[in-house]
Amino acid sequence: MNIIRQKTLDISGHHITVVQTYANSDGEGLVAPDGLWDILVYKLQGVTQVLLFDRPLLQPVTVPIIAGQEQLIISFHAGSYVTQIPRSEDGVHFLPVQNDGTFRIGPYELMIPTFETVEDTVHCLIDHAILVQDKVVSRTTQNQKQGASVRTVQRQFRHITGMTPHYYTQAARARQAAELLRQGMPAIRVAHELNYTDQFHMTHALKRFIGKTTRDILREKEA
Repeated sequence: MNIIRQKTLDISGHHITVVQTYANSDGEGLVAPDGLWDILVYKLQGVTQVLLFDRPLLQPVTVPIIAGQEQLIISFHAGSYVTQIPRSEDGVHFLPVQNDGTFRIGPYELMIPTFETVEDTVHCLIDHAILVQDKVVSRTTQNQKQGASVRTVQRQFRHITGMTPHYYTQAARARQAAELLRQGMPAIRVAHELNYTDQFHMTHALKRFIGKTTRDILREKEA
């Protein structure tokens, strides 16, 4: 998948990442756990689907890629989540798409977002109280003090993100390590900067949370 455009938004306290991608050829992609809820607009051969992912992954998952597919991925950072949608068994909701270019989420119809109109979609989600924020999760990810017990925090964090605070932190650190490696930082320095015991410890974490070893990431960079 080739990233065409990417941007980050801060709207009414919600931090959001928007990525538009296009596939030039068939293949496979690896999706890593990040603890985020996502809305995905998927287009292929003139057909548009809108999906909501309400249960973030706990392990890397390989997904098929089809030449010509275009995706708009709207990721709501930890603490932000969608209401008025019952949890599904597999965490994936296919939101009804109408012929007039709208989709239904809960009792509301919204215009299918494009890269240029994502802000309008997010504002509509907030105005209809579909997109809300959990302060317990937000404070936890920002290492802020909580007014709740440890057990309450852990239970609430798992309910919203699908993972424990510790798992979330470890996954986030692995993603950061992968990004630093791709930027060219030597592996031994990355391990030191992110407080891994050693390079073996870092590689183990990368394999667990990203699905790739240090060597895999460095080979990608060289290709």
